[in-house]
Amino acid sequence: PPERDTTLLRLPRPSQATMSRTAVVFALVAVFAASSAYHHKSGAFEGNFDYMLFVQGWPGSYCNTRQGCTVPSPHPVDGFLVHGLWPNYNDGSYPSFCNKSMPFDYSKISDLRTSLNEYWPSLSGPDESFWTHEWEKHGTCALSSLSSERQYFNFVLSLREKIDLVSILSDAGVTPSWTKEYSQEDFLNPLQSAFPTAVLQCTESKDGKKQLSAVQLCVSPDLQLQDCPSSNGWSCPDSGILFPPFNE
Repeated sequence: PPERDTTLLRLPRPSQATMSRTAVVFALVAVFAASSAYHHKSGAFEGNFDYMLFVQGWPGSYCNTRQGCTVPSPHPVDGFLVHGLWPNYNDGSYPSFCNKSMPFDYSKISDLRTSLNEYWPSLSGPDESFWTHEWEKHGTCALSSLSSERQYFNFVLSLREKIDLVSILSDAGVTPSWTKEYSQEDFLNPLQSAFPTAVLQCTESKDGKKQLSAVQLCVSPDLQLQDCPSSNGWSCPDSGILFPPFNE
């Protein structure tokens, strides 16, 4: 794939304890107390946000639901897949569709296709429809930090390449399984050793069991990892969490 400019991605040096696989460690900042109903403000000014949610989804869980999934071809990376990078406000609300004069244009990111297929494919329909949604709803609200469609996708892909959550979990003995159930601490202990404010989301499997569906990290307007102001309703039970394999 073409070489991408990663100078925008300013991540602190890792600590000695987590250098081998985690690759990124960030200093804790103060936790904001805001926590309210999650709602959007359509058409808000594209530079007006407090932080961005970087969300990686676990494809095994997405497919292990009643609606199922479409397995992409070519097959994506064996790991968490990007859902999106979403500008948010500290009160739990978020802007959306901030600049209708900048519709998605695939030609601007077509040379990133290999990396997009690997890290950011759709599991429920055409890839370009998914990327259109992510750019027009969320990317256009991040223009004060990422001033173009290409810069937005470029940054997200660079971030995903540096944050390999499945390797962190694997190093701690947490691997996908159809039978083994994990506790919330099994996931949080290794993840938070690298990203102290990582937040989990669980959904219900097609059998009615709780399963890990996504991990949330937060990015500041100046493109550094930061503490997350609120979990916005994200949560998992203390125990009995599935981590289903993908495409088995």
